[in-house]
Amino acid sequence: MSFVIEYPNILPDILCEDIIDLFNEQSELRNTSMNIPKNSKDWDKIERLIYKNILIKLNEYKISMLNKNDEIVNELSKQLKLTNFTIQKYDTDNIPTKFNRINSRKNVVTFVLFLNTLQGGELIFKKMDNETSQYKEYIVYPESGKLVIFPDDINHLFKINNYKGEYCVISNQISYF
Repeated sequence: MSFVIEYPNILPDILCEDIIDLFNEQSELRNTSMNIPKNSKDWDKIERLIYKNILIKLNEYKISMLNKNDEIVNELSKQLKLTNFTIQKYDTDNIPTKFNRINSRKNVVTFVLFLNTLQGGELIFKKMDNETSQYKEYIVYPESGKLVIFPDDINHLFKINNYKGEYCVISNQISYF
């Protein structure tokens, strides 16, 4: 599935562990998600580093889409916004296993940054093959520090496969104004 692109090792494992630890310290016990706070001494360096890496990879993603998908390239050429980074933590009691997508006509791409490596927890994408009218699957394996970028459209539905342990990611959508 050429529109789903994986970028391994954009953050070191030790930083991913620090992000998880900071999330655990600052979120309430029952919270499974939290936006990284703005203007926070604890989070500022982390947030800048994530922004920098995502901007670099988003540019690489746009270049990789040249001659593959003009619509994505056009959308990525507009003035874009990213309101925040959302940290999500799941355990085996709250696995989001249904195919889903965020429904907004202004979203261009979605990104997922894995904060830990675990057994299972693959992102499974389903995409309609226009030539055969059959669904094809593409599997992304979670690895600490790996970034995945994909179009936010009805053709890129995904779900999370069953896993063992805690599943921690930073994700959000990049939209145009």
